Amino acid sequence: MPRYFISYRRDDVPGHTGRLYDTLVREFGADRIFMDVNRMSPGEDFVDNLDDALRAADAIIAVIGPRWLAAEDPVGKRRIDDPADFVRRELRAALDRDLPVIPVLMSGAAMPRSVELPEAIEALSRRQAVAISDAGWATDVQQLTAALADVKSMRRRPPPARWETSHEVEGSPEWARLDYHGPVHDIAYAPDGSRLAAATADGARVWDVDAGQELQRFLAGHRVTGVAVSPDGTALATAGDDGSRIWDIATGEQRAQAWDSATVAVLFSPDGRLLISRDFAGPDGSANVCDGNDGRYLKSLYGSYYGYVKAVAFAPDARVLATLGATGRLRIYDPESLEELHCIEDATTFAFSPDGHWLSYATRDGDRYAVVVRDVKTFKTLTYLPHRNYVNALEFSADGCLLGTSSEEFVFFWDFREGNQTVKLPHRAEVAAIAFSPDGRLLAVRDYGDTVTLWSVSIAEEAGRLRHDDKVTLVSFSPDGATLATTSAEAIYIWRRLP
Repeated sequence: MPRYFISYRRDDVPGHTGRLYDTLVREFGADRIFMDVNRMSPGEDFVDNLDDALRAADAIIAVIGPRWLAAEDPVGKRRIDDPADFVRRELRAALDRDLPVIPVLMSGAAMPRSVELPEAIEALSRRQAVAISDAGWATDVQQLTAALADVKSMRRRPPPARWETSHEVEGSPEWARLDYHGPVHDIAYAPDGSRLAAATADGARVWDVDAGQELQRFLAGHRVTGVAVSPDGTALATAGDDGSRIWDIATGEQRAQAWDSATVAVLFSPDGRLLISRDFAGPDGSANVCDGNDGRYLKSLYGSYYGYVKAVAFAPDARVLATLGATGRLRIYDPESLEELHCIEDATTFAFSPDGHWLSYATRDGDRYAVVVRDVKTFKTLTYLPHRNYVNALEFSADGCLLGTSSEEFVFFWDFREGNQTVKLPHRAEVAAIAFSPDGRLLAVRDYGDTVTLWSVSIAEEAGRLRHDDKVTLVSFSPDGATLATTSAEAIYIWRRLP
């Protein structure tokens, strides 16, 4: 079912916006309407929650009141002109992804003209608006709900075919694609890259990548939200409404029930000894550690006093385990004893180097943004890499020589040992995620639109664009580098290098 995101200014028409939210909840249900003050717990990361909600949205309701355009910051500048303004960020992300955006004019507000808007969101001026007045509230809101109910028809692109082959890619003759049509929540490759597992609204599925054929389906008819393949490639772990389970990939038989209550994600340790299950987001959401073979419960790891665990990762050498809470608390654990070793505040994302020697994390201190690199063994800071804006993603190259970071419309390469920025790649839209290929030759860049851009790392030039029929949600190279898997809201794409 479609989900709707309400974008508004808290000091513009908060009372009218709250009334509209209540009306839409009665019409569509609370789980389909996102409004920040109603859907976040105290202490949760505001930016991350907004970004997650935007990625899940099918349409944006832009509430515009009399002060929406003229609202100023403490120094007297228009907020809408600040790239960090939340309303501008929300609308830009939606417009870049070609989501339906419905301006809702409240209290007699006029539709902003293109010359009054920053170039980044100028397209808002061309979107058909709905005016809602106090006197005509019921009739006006009925017009809005009718448009929202028919949101699928607003899409400009038809859904993709079930499978396509030999599909030419703009600017790059080296790739072809296969795609699967259906809801997708997560993907994971087998260690040898020959199989791909996917979590969908209708169970977990495993495909033969070369043949494009489905090999196994688990929990058919059940919603699965996360998948992980064991390091030896024999087991599949699933997360979902039925908890976390461990399956034999070859036979399709269940090996163990690792966690009984609903979970959103699973992760095997590099040696397969442990399985981590993340609970549903909420004040008490935890990372639950179980035995990777028999599912036996070992311990629960919490993000912070308030705030769920939103990310978990093992160092590739299995030396440490890290969890990141929604309030920004990054905790480092000993995987053997599961005792906490270190704790960092105000982190927003993190990554380990391929050899497990370095930990990098993005942080924010007031208006200052940076990426910090630490030695995992000593936990001493190696370098501090300043950024002008919020860091969305970071990843080490396969050889561990480069650190890639993204902030707004740019991707940066760093010689992190020396603390020097070596390359600045301009992207046409705000970057959501980056991924290096296993051979280090390519960098895949995902934004909030329908395209994945490939960059040649050695010469810092664009190598091609992978077009989709909808917004791209996930990007993952196979371990052998032969294929690249991407997903949109209702499709899986396998892009293969051609000889």
